[in-house]
Amino acid sequence: MKAIEVSKSLVAYGGRFTLGMEENFPHITIAHFQCDADDVLHHVIQECMHSFSGVGVFRMQSTCYRNTKGWVDVAFAIDKQAQRIYSQSQKILQKHHCVKTSDSWKKNSPHITLSRIDENAHYDIAQLPDIDYSFVVQEITVSLLGENGTNKNILSRIALA
Repeated sequence: MKAIEVSKSLVAYGGRFTLGMEENFPHITIAHFQCDADDVLHHVIQECMHSFSGVGVFRMQSTCYRNTKGWVDVAFAIDKQAQRIYSQSQKILQKHHCVKTSDSWKKNSPHITLSRIDENAHYDIAQLPDIDYSFVVQEITVSLLGENGTNKNILSRIALA
């Protein structure tokens, strides 16, 4: 809910989307990917369910706000469990010949995108409220990708507990 409220406040600065509306779910992206066929996606989801169902819940620690070329987000520290999930996800996607369409985690560290504003808006992230966005990760979802990297329609939920 914290991310949704701050996302809504960015509308005044030309935010292109708001979290929590029109199914723009707050999320940390592991990978944007495309599979050749629905049956391949089904196999990816099944393998992810098998690989991650016993991982156990873990905490993601927020670190700071960032404004990278108009993308306003909250950054998170890379936890060992998060890195393990990311690496295993990549192996599963490669095994099923799915095309990864997002940067590597090294270039695109864990974050929740709050909105995308015009690069020329000169928005000062110091104006954002001092909030701890840390949370316990209890599930991984596979969702349809929307405009500006938003998540639409959850296809599958994988409980980590």
